[in-house]
Amino acid sequence: FINDATGLKLDIRGDLDSCTIRVHATQILLDGRRVVLLDTPGFGHSSLSDSEVLRLTAEYLANLYRKEVKLSGVLYMQRISEPQSERQIRRNFKIFTELCGHANFDHIVVVTTRWSNVDLIFGSGRENELKTGVFKSFLHAGGKIVRHDQTVGSAKEILRHVITQDVRVLAIQTQMVDGGKDILATDAGLEVSSDVVVTKPRGFGSWLRKLWQGVGVLRIRSQIVDPGTDSPAAGTGLEVSMPRPRRVEMSLTANGAELLATDGLEVSRNVEVR
Repeated sequence: FINDATGLKLDIRGDLDSCTIRVHATQILLDGRRVVLLDTPGFGHSSLSDSEVLRLTAEYLANLYRKEVKLSGVLYMQRISEPQSERQIRRNFKIFTELCGHANFDHIVVVTTRWSNVDLIFGSGRENELKTGVFKSFLHAGGKIVRHDQTVGSAKEILRHVITQDVRVLAIQTQMVDGGKDILATDAGLEVSSDVVVTKPRGFGSWLRKLWQGVGVLRIRSQIVDPGTDSPAAGTGLEVSMPRPRRVEMSLTANGAELLATDGLEVSRNVEVR
């Protein structure tokens, strides 16, 4: 989206296999206003677990809030051609909305992309499914969904809508900074950890009965396996696997003047959008 907004081919994510491993800030000049776009890592990252992606994004947002920098809006990118199940999309969007907070739905724009990859009739049908399904309650609460055709003009119109809004504080910012919560204790953190499936290896019941007969008392500790590294987080015994959702991309926009007036904010690029 940032490439589309600038009309340039900036190396925002680098190689697709590695993707973004930190938040990038790109400053643009739009209609005489300085605007900073924040490009965040996506869930389902090739080298980062979902909890790591959340931590990178949340810590950056918390630091902005501590510096009294607030966002004008948040863009949620949804590929119209993405062959995702409704469950995957719903879970990804749930994490995203818990990060932002339901009170900020009117400052969130769902941007559907990759329209050139699908037939218009198919794409329109897919869009209607999303509007009446996963995004229904979000839209009823004041959220907005728009099409993006990968052109500079389309990106600029979306940004113009966002930068005219008053600034907001996201839920994860208030929970971490004002509430003093650890990232995984926030609403978004709890959502990332919620979809846990317990699986037992074949023959587990028979093995357990034999062990019980031999020992008499058995303590079983759970083992949480990080899907990104396949290494256990703690304990031994039952294996708990956490399914990884598909990629979620977020672009967050903030008033450029506020960001530039804040010490410590690293702006990676400066681009004038005409």
